[in-house]
Amino acid sequence: MILHPHKDYPFIVWTPRDDINTFSAIGYRTLEGAWELVKGRPGSFLTVTLEADRLYGG
Repeated sequence: MILHPHKDYPFIVWTPRDDINTFSAIGYRTLEGAWELVKGRPGSFLTVTLEADRLYGG
């Protein structure tokens, strides 16, 4: 099975890595799961895809 990153993981959390100016992207299916990671990792931020807007009735 091939996962489409924007459809299957509409919430993307970007977390800082040890090397300067580099982030890791971690996809989440739910806003709640993504937000828990953002709260737990300083310097992290969340991006939301258009697919998330459709999922949450936008």
